Amino acid sequence: MTPVESPPSIAAAAEKLPPGFDRMARVVIVAAVAGLGLRGITAGGLGWSDGPLHALDGALLLDFLRELPLDRIRAWADEFYLRHPSIGFIVYYPPGYAAVEALFYALGGVSIVTARVCILAHAAGASLLLYDVSRRLIDRRAALAAALLLLTSPHGAQWLFDIMLEWPATLWILATVCAALRFREDPRGRWAVLGTIAFIAAFLTKQTAGFIGPVLAILLLAERPARAAIRQPAVWSSLLVAATFPLIYLLAVRPFTALPSQLLQLERSDAFFYVRHFGETAGWPMTALAIVGLFALVRERNLRAGAWLLIWFIAWTAFSSVIAAKEPRYFFFALPPMAVLAGACSGIMLRDRRIGAFVVAWVVGLQALSAVREHPRYLPRYDMAVRALLACDDADLVLVDAVRDGQFIFDAYCDPTARNRLIPLRASKLLYARAAREKYGYQQFVNSPQDCVDLLARYGVRYVLIESALPRTDYRDADPPPRAMLRQALADADRFEPLHAWPLRCDDPAWNDVELRLYRVRVAPTTRPATITLPMPSMGRAITLPLPPRDRQ
Repeated sequence: MTPVESPPSIAAAAEKLPPGFDRMARVVIVAAVAGLGLRGITAGGLGWSDGPLHALDGALLLDFLRELPLDRIRAWADEFYLRHPSIGFIVYYPPGYAAVEALFYALGGVSIVTARVCILAHAAGASLLLYDVSRRLIDRRAALAAALLLLTSPHGAQWLFDIMLEWPATLWILATVCAALRFREDPRGRWAVLGTIAFIAAFLTKQTAGFIGPVLAILLLAERPARAAIRQPAVWSSLLVAATFPLIYLLAVRPFTALPSQLLQLERSDAFFYVRHFGETAGWPMTALAIVGLFALVRERNLRAGAWLLIWFIAWTAFSSVIAAKEPRYFFFALPPMAVLAGACSGIMLRDRRIGAFVVAWVVGLQALSAVREHPRYLPRYDMAVRALLACDDADLVLVDAVRDGQFIFDAYCDPTARNRLIPLRASKLLYARAAREKYGYQQFVNSPQDCVDLLARYGVRYVLIESALPRTDYRDADPPPRAMLRQALADADRFEPLHAWPLRCDDPAWNDVELRLYRVRVAPTTRPATITLPMPSMGRAITLPLPPRDRQ
């Protein structure tokens, strides 16, 4: 009997690649990022509520570096926040992404387009780093597949279009992993130093990205060469810096932050939240490929790669499943190891046929087609309201009550005249306050429409900008009772004059029945107090800011 020839291994199949494959693969990856991310890049405004915070954080840092008000830092920061009260710098987010974004703004100007280009640059960098990580763990074919699978996955494609931290933080996580793999291959101090720098950058981009540090420490210390290299001064000092830096940072910013401790509280009541959202985040095809890819690595006895990827996936999934803050996008840090496992399927052979490569290419094509057909739903900008207010000679203080109040604040910043004239007051600070959502430090300051009227009179507010209704959403907490009270107050034609109404119908049907409305207070006080006190549940205290007198407006 003729012996049955065993199928070629994944590694053996991967060796049959044309010269210059790495260069070609990197060109394909960058082209894929551009092809998906540049669509409609000049259209519309910011979607997710965190987007304006990230967009303005870079502007704040750039303005500070240009002016360098070192003798009045606190007063400068107060004045900036008063006029542009959509800042997440330090209070919500570390300064890492803002520093990179400020560089992009310095080169391209402060705009939504520049902010989006900054995100795309991070996505391209992360995808290229994932290629390098996958190439070192498995092979080049799997590496290209992994990068394209992550990029075209539902959340990989979605977060190309808004100013969020998923791709930026993932870039630095992958840079840390890449340095760790280099250190495993060549346990010298320079890789430990570079890995520590990348880890600190990951933490300073998004604090939860720091989870990758303990994961990599466990994986590396399980290998003898890495343990032996700890005696090198550059290695042990790098580990010491990596271990202590997060603690030092958290202690330094503790007086300004109160939200992280609430978000990170243990809450195991919905431990399977992310399992239910696999289809939304990773997509079921990639999830199935990842499971098959894990078995393929075990069959090929590539247990080291399987262990690295599986422990990374389990560590983040377990951590994010037991903390209070749960949103589908938080699962993004688990997608890179899933994509690498799924890419491992590309080397599976059946009777000398690359059946695995065919299946992976089919899934990539399916995901890419879905990403292209699911055109980004850009919401409208609010610059039309900025222009309408600038046409009013007496416009200065403006009460803004909107789910997308940050969009108006960013548009006002981008207009040089509005930047120095308009002072947006957020209803989510004057009528009510919250650290993030209502379950985090919610406070209510008005209990009737008349209370809203009295508050406007107290501060001499002359204009009110408001969305007519909550967009169609299951998130009812976005429309707390004070918003309805303000809408009732504005319906009094004797007190408020409607000036403009702009339909917000756009690519997202949730906004079809919503208008942005501008009202003038018919009789507003000519004076106002010298200061305004704003509650800041995210900081655990209130802040008092000086109001410029009317004759300076």
